Amino acid sequence: MFHVSGLAIVWRWLTVGATLNIASGNFAEDIANVTHASLVATQLKRIIDNQWPTSLKRVLLGGSHIAHKLVESAEARGIESWMGYGMTETASTVTAKRVDKIASSGTLLPHRTLKVENERIYVAGDTLASGYFVQGKISPLMLESGWFDTKDLGCWNTQQELCVIGRADNLFISGGENVHCEEVEAALNSLSFISQAMVVPVEDEEFGVRCVAVVQATSKPELSKMREQLAPLLAKFKHPIGYFLMPNQLTSSGIKVARRDVKQWLAGIQSDFIVIS
Repeated sequence: MFHVSGLAIVWRWLTVGATLNIASGNFAEDIANVTHASLVATQLKRIIDNQWPTSLKRVLLGGSHIAHKLVESAEARGIESWMGYGMTETASTVTAKRVDKIASSGTLLPHRTLKVENERIYVAGDTLASGYFVQGKISPLMLESGWFDTKDLGCWNTQQELCVIGRADNLFISGGENVHCEEVEAALNSLSFISQAMVVPVEDEEFGVRCVAVVQATSKPELSKMREQLAPLLAKFKHPIGYFLMPNQLTSSGIKVARRDVKQWLAGIQSDFIVIS
């Protein structure tokens, strides 16, 4: 409940007069009698792969790339998949759509405004926060002519839907070329044997920076096979130069994995790669 999206569930529940289910910690049991839920794609994949009984009708997905194959599998079980884009400062969803074959974060919701300048996403509107509550006082948001800089990068597609490229601080330059961590992660997540991927920039003598991948998969991927799998999806300089299996401690919470935690874990368990913080 300390996330604004968690608080939003309470308001949705009150608005429509639904029954709110408080999770016990056993995800398979908790989801069995729920009709509507906010999940990350990994959780939906667990439901589908394990064929858990569920009453789900609609899910709001967030936190990572959503594979269309996963959406099709959910639709086959009568589960509609929705996704959106937002942040704590906008309390929280700004754009949304029912997931389809067009990869985007959807269209603008009421009472919000959004613009994209030089690929930078700015937001404003009635749902924008007054500021940050720190030590009993509200510290105002840093605004630029009334606009809040999300530090996210994006663009509009031909359907006038927002496409989020990634975080500005998740962009690194490898051999003079821009690489977005989210782009590499999306390619990895599209592979059938990987359920979740997180990319971490590391120092490289030849290119300055390359990336390694921490993945949730059935087994640790072999570098040569991954090059073959990723060849039609990514330019070679964007390919990870190493792979690590994601430990249970990073995934046990059931919510999206924090990049900061992955970096700290990776820096602590190996010495082959120097993690860039």
